[in-house]
Amino acid sequence: MTVASRREPPPAVRRSAVVFVPIDRRDPRSVAGSLGSRRFDLVYDQLCFDGADARLVCEVFGSRIGRYVFASSQAVYPAGPNQREGDLPPGTAPLERDPSGQAAYSEGKREAENTVVANLQCPSLAVRFAQILGPDDPAGRLERPVSRMIRSGFALVENPDARVSLCDSDDAARFLDWLLDRELNGAVNACSPDAPSLREILRQISRAIGSPIEVRRPGGAPDPGPYRVHTRWEQDDRIFPLSVAADWSMDSSRALGEGFRFAPTCEWLPGLLAGSRAVGGAGPPGGSGGGRGSSWTSYESSI
Repeated sequence: MTVASRREPPPAVRRSAVVFVPIDRRDPRSVAGSLGSRRFDLVYDQLCFDGADARLVCEVFGSRIGRYVFASSQAVYPAGPNQREGDLPPGTAPLERDPSGQAAYSEGKREAENTVVANLQCPSLAVRFAQILGPDDPAGRLERPVSRMIRSGFALVENPDARVSLCDSDDAARFLDWLLDRELNGAVNACSPDAPSLREILRQISRAIGSPIEVRRPGGAPDPGPYRVHTRWEQDDRIFPLSVAADWSMDSSRALGEGFRFAPTCEWLPGLLAGSRAVGGAGPPGGSGGGRGSSWTSYESSI
């Protein structure tokens, strides 16, 4: 096993049989020079964010890999409920440039999928992860807003009845490990089978912190682009990071049909919240919580 990254892996990994290869993903010469002419049976790519990243993979590896599995995202889908892989086959995603000329995260992931399908000389799988929540989330998608809710007593949410897909970080890791011996190609959705409403999520947060949470709607008009689902939060970090204006969920039945079960949110979200340092949990060593085991308008409701 080889790990190629700009950062060195943890000591436990360095002491194992894993080979570490330092590379700078944004420097094509660094990648080509470090990996040389090595051949790999399988490549997991956790950092393929846009078309440029995907083109680099195609150019560096050519036909020297047996299979390519990369972390795509639910963000390739427009807003809508229970979306299946066949609704948007890899390579068919429409591209919608931001007026500023900057590619949004969702745009980058669609571009990456299109590039891989068009250019990579081996079977590939785009793993379309829902928003991944766990005790060591570097984005702090629960830790930071929960801390803010404790201080303020309210949450900014565009549509509290909108349903969203989520994925437990333990399940995300187990799924990638499970894929090692499976010949899945194309795309696969990775998420819990249920899609809780934002109101239900806030209700669980309220139980965890032991006080009600007032729901307020952010002011201003929502972004009109159907593929710009999370633009409001990207523009104003006071908005709850899971907030969406309409249902945005995926169907994970393909993974289940192949033999992998993602845990429902009721099996892992309460424990994650209870273990969070934001609500007084100890959290795991080195982490931020526990695992499974704009202006705003007036008051709307309490959870």
